[in-house]
Amino acid sequence: MSKKKNKDYKYDGGLTSENVDEELLLNPAFMNEAPTQEQIDRSPALQALQKIKYDEENPEACALSHKEDGNYHFQRKEYRKAITAYTEGLKQKHDDEPLKAVLLTNRAAANFHLGNNRTALNDAIAALKYKPGHMKAIIRGAIACFDMEKYEECVTWCERGLKVDAKEQKLINYKKKAIHQKKQKERDERKQNMKQFNDLQRRKKMMDAMKERAVTFYSKDREEELDSNEHEATLEHLLFKRSPRSGAITLDENNEFHWPLYLLYPEYNQSDFVEDCHEDIRLSDQLNVVFSETPEWDVEKSYTPPNVEVFFEDTKRRQLIRVDPNVSLKTIIADKRYRINGECPTLMILSKNSDFYTKTFENQKFEDF
Repeated sequence: MSKKKNKDYKYDGGLTSENVDEELLLNPAFMNEAPTQEQIDRSPALQALQKIKYDEENPEACALSHKEDGNYHFQRKEYRKAITAYTEGLKQKHDDEPLKAVLLTNRAAANFHLGNNRTALNDAIAALKYKPGHMKAIIRGAIACFDMEKYEECVTWCERGLKVDAKEQKLINYKKKAIHQKKQKERDERKQNMKQFNDLQRRKKMMDAMKERAVTFYSKDREEELDSNEHEATLEHLLFKRSPRSGAITLDENNEFHWPLYLLYPEYNQSDFVEDCHEDIRLSDQLNVVFSETPEWDVEKSYTPPNVEVFFEDTKRRQLIRVDPNVSLKTIIADKRYRINGECPTLMILSKNSDFYTKTFENQKFEDF
């Protein structure tokens, strides 16, 4: 009989005690929220409903379904999914221009929440091509312009919307804020332009003053003076780009420079860094300040103003030049034999009462300034 024919048949894909909960969750009748794509792929019933929902024979209805999906995701703050849904709706070929305007406006809102203001503005512009008086699109365009600090454009959008509805409070508020921010931005730009102008004037004044002093720069690596282009670049660096740790070269209201200055003590491999040395100060006055207290390293107490002598090296001739302590720093650095190597002037200090001084000049001579 036929009973024998089917006695080994097993129903495949049905409910079992092991899968009943999982299978019921895939049944549209038992679902409490929208299914995921993974659930749709596993459920023939959900796939059938999806096919009905997005009926390709009715593009307008399909676009409307995508709009509803987008609204659902938008309400859940799933803005990227909302954008995808609205975009799918816009791909449908139909003649419902108000629906296209709504899809574009909604997509603009989703893009706005993702910070894509430029894209939001473009969608708002496109929406108005389909529905010129669409208030939501106008408001979205005005907000996008405001957030991009395009205040003049924001005012234009607001005025366009207020021609449609003169009582639209959002546009009234955004127009007022945009006018205020536009004025503030213009004031800030004027201040910035004035600051830049003053800074350029200050830089030019400092460059001109430095060139008047005929300062010479030297590249120790190449053991040669810098050419004119390198000299200009070095001046730019020294005056405006140097590290704060290297001290600042400043020009005061009397058109006089203040230099950072290195004092080297080769006998003890020590140095002093003077952050602000006025170019007209006598070296003897600066040394009185430096040696107002005996340095810790001066175990012989031989480094005192009356006992020390000041030198710099003429790098071109490899000759030490002894400096009169009564001359100024300005006089020294203007001398053709003096070249600045590095970021600030450097002078060598020796105690004439020390053995080191005697040994230094046993085999070499120095010149007086």
